[in-house]
Amino acid sequence: MDWEELLRRVVYIRNLYRERGIALPPGEGLALALDEAEALGRGDVSAAPATDENAARTAHDAHVIWVLQENIETCLTNGLDLSSHLANIATGTTDYGAPAEDNRRIFFKDFEYEVFVMAALLRQGRRVVLAAQPNDPVYEFECDGLLFQLKHPNSRRQTERNLCRFNGQLREAGRHGIFVVGLEDMFGLADGGLHPTQQDFDIWLREKREAMEAHGIPLIQRGMRLTNVVGLVQTQTLVEFRAGNSQMRRLGNSCIMDRDGATGEPWWNDALAVLSCFNPTPVRASTVRDDVVGDEDDGERYLNWARSSGDEDQSSAADAARSMHEQAIRERAYFLWRDRTGSAWWDPVSNWHEAERLERDAGQRAAAADRASRGG
Repeated sequence: MDWEELLRRVVYIRNLYRERGIALPPGEGLALALDEAEALGRGDVSAAPATDENAARTAHDAHVIWVLQENIETCLTNGLDLSSHLANIATGTTDYGAPAEDNRRIFFKDFEYEVFVMAALLRQGRRVVLAAQPNDPVYEFECDGLLFQLKHPNSRRQTERNLCRFNGQLREAGRHGIFVVGLEDMFGLADGGLHPTQQDFDIWLREKREAMEAHGIPLIQRGMRLTNVVGLVQTQTLVEFRAGNSQMRRLGNSCIMDRDGATGEPWWNDALAVLSCFNPTPVRASTVRDDVVGDEDDGERYLNWARSSGDEDQSSAADAARSMHEQAIRERAYFLWRDRTGSAWWDPVSNWHEAERLERDAGQRAAAADRASRGG
């Protein structure tokens, strides 16, 4: 992580709140994260005990601030008025994947989630218009003629109920829309804590993927029986700690409701365009069955399905190396799906992480062979 850039992002957020006259309540998640990120950027020695947990907290806060600033700046640059969002994210916990019992503790995650999704759409050239009323009960914003409702639920039972309610609201308004869900709190993605080895992380992740798959397929099938919800988006956000390293990873997938005659509907092309911001080739809901998602005709989506945002080095050399590395992972993930050799070959997320591990192992073997050939 570039410490000077981290400090710049801290200053950007602090100045923004100061200029807008919005308080940063001390002791709340955002204020605490800004303090930790600023201290890390300056190289200040922490007064807290030198434990793995405290180091993880500092890294977590730095990742949160890095990504938050980037998304806020994207939205503001594109003319969105984030006054309500900025006020709300000043309150609540920043702990992704840790459900909060008190609704006031989820303000940061709920409203930061909206900023993240809007920024993802804007970066792909889509047009976003906020709802006229900040607390509109139907939608948070409109994108290319489609209404977006975002949910960041704590429990799985809430999701289908919210989906059906949104469909009814759209039907009454004579509109079509996209339903977006953040999965991390619902599935407690923070419960794994620190993973000492990659293997520990992979085992934990596989169990989570299976649970998410069991939840997601029935939700898609339910969506196909509705009328006005034309697409689903699912994302997951987690600051991962594994084998001594950390990163903030955000992954997304999307699904279009290709009901009979849907391809001829006026909304079809717009829905495909906005859904492709979260998956370059949105899954067609008609291909989703209890045993497998998709078929060989749409298998190419596994090459590019994953999207992440984080704090990687932005130098051109690093970008080129990362691009080559990610392409190798994409190819491995594709063949894990095509040949059905992946441990959960039907799940693109599982394929991606398994491909990452295989690529890393291959690199380690190549490095060892090179050292041996040099007599080292």
